[in-house]
Amino acid sequence: MNFKYTLLLSLFMILSKISLADGKLSGVILNESNAGLEASVKVSGGTLGVLASKSGNYTLSLPAGTYTIVYSYTGYDKKEIADIVIEDGKTTKQDVVLSKGKNKLKEITVKTSAKKENISALITVQKNSTSVMDVISAEAIKRTPDRNTADVLKRVSGLTISDGRFVVVRGLSDRYNNSFINGAVLPSTDDTRKAFSFDIIPSNAIENISIVKSATADMPAEFAGGNIYLTTKEAGNKNSLTIQIGSSANLNVVRNRFFGGISASGDFLGLGIKNRQFTTIGLTPSEFNNLSIADKNNYATGMNNNYNLYDANNGYKVKGPINR
Repeated sequence: MNFKYTLLLSLFMILSKISLADGKLSGVILNESNAGLEASVKVSGGTLGVLASKSGNYTLSLPAGTYTIVYSYTGYDKKEIADIVIEDGKTTKQDVVLSKGKNKLKEITVKTSAKKENISALITVQKNSTSVMDVISAEAIKRTPDRNTADVLKRVSGLTISDGRFVVVRGLSDRYNNSFINGAVLPSTDDTRKAFSFDIIPSNAIENISIVKSATADMPAEFAGGNIYLTTKEAGNKNSLTIQIGSSANLNVVRNRFFGGISASGDFLGLGIKNRQFTTIGLTPSEFNNLSIADKNNYATGMNNNYNLYDANNGYKVKGPINR
């Protein structure tokens, strides 16, 4: 009996290891009219392959590694996509657009990289869409200094950003727009309005953005401005650290006279607190609550009560009305 259990456990572990070892390549194969193709998907120089469904969707299980994949369909130019990386237990997405063959007597092979092909597929979807649509790819975002998604959306025609975070499509209030992330509806981040703060999503987390400005039957009908679809990048399987450095200036105070309260030398680092410390530092809340009223008043008198207005440029106290 123990031998049978040991054999079953060993078999289960072997099957689990095999299933976890392989990665997957999946996507959709389209023609230039946005219709799915029942195309063949094969590894170049190998025997592994799969046939796409009638809608063009395919999934191919492959061991971890870097592959060149060949996509072919009768009457269309064959396409080879190199440098497709498959990782253990991960799914790599690769969409492909095949063009109709222009020369029936000789086979034409189009070679391209995986990254460029995904961008091409995105542009093809925009070109053949039945609705008014704008798309932004991760490659386009990389070429801009935008730090968050709100800054990225500023560059789309017909879109404006209110309060630095809310999207207004074609002048309509943000309550007339819908927002989605990876197919899920984004909830409102403001309890007084139906709007999402796009400044909370960093631009380097976005794979692509689609903005649909006209209604079609396959979309929610509760919008008059537009639907905004965000697709995020897949989480990496390696530890990484990204550092961003930025700066800003207030033109209202640069070389202009402005006023403020008393300041300390370490204020710009958040360390200038000595002149603002309360004299009860060192006492726990319970110890302070147990003091008599007279002792509490004595501690309160030790608090800095300098609330005068100072000229920040010259450092002297302002007396009387301010003359700008």
